[in-house]
Amino acid sequence: MSQQSTGVEPIVFERSGVVFANSRDVAFYFEKQHKHVLRDIDGLIRQGVSNFGEGAPKFGQGSYTLPETGQQQHRCYDMTRDGFTILAMGFTGQRALRFKLAYIDAFNRMEAELRERTQPALSINQKLRLVQEARRTFGQDAAQCMWREVGLPMPIAAANQSRNEPADRVYAAVARTGAATRREIYRQCRSMGVQRMEEVLGNLVRAGALMVETTRRPAGGWPLTVYRVVLQ
Repeated sequence: MSQQSTGVEPIVFERSGVVFANSRDVAFYFEKQHKHVLRDIDGLIRQGVSNFGEGAPKFGQGSYTLPETGQQQHRCYDMTRDGFTILAMGFTGQRALRFKLAYIDAFNRMEAELRERTQPALSINQKLRLVQEARRTFGQDAAQCMWREVGLPMPIAAANQSRNEPADRVYAAVARTGAATRREIYRQCRSMGVQRMEEVLGNLVRAGALMVETTRRPAGGWPLTVYRVVLQ
């Protein structure tokens, strides 16, 4: 009975941000004797394949022990995706192609998981730029989808699925740049026909959608009030 028919999955692992497969796991999955897989890898290393091209060596030798042989060290290899791909070129047989594709898919999934883990968090300005680009390219509906995708918070009116309410427009006035002074918000709200701006601003602050910062102007002027978007 084949490994795939018994539900055995290809095994890959991560070390220092690189995904590897071990020669013992590859031999087991492809139903080959480990000594034959070692022979094939040794042949590739003699041909200079391991260090060909950029990046880390494609094959790295290691060792393992077995209960029946005590402390005796047995050889094995860890291989990168490229190393596995080159090795598997020599695997033939009726099921070999399906097995190769399954192993490559395992590499893909592990590498995608690593990318998600190491992807830096977007700043609020980067998120807003993505929203603005979506609006320019695909329209308002796409911008709203992007807003949710990047994790920007929604004002009360938007959360209640009420569009074009004063809270939405006041919030949008701040969200365009991530932060705005009271005067800047007033100017934008007046152009949008928003009334009772102070009341709406207070509601958004109490709802946690906006935060208020007060700073001193240079040369000891009047305090400057700045409203900022609060990320979820």
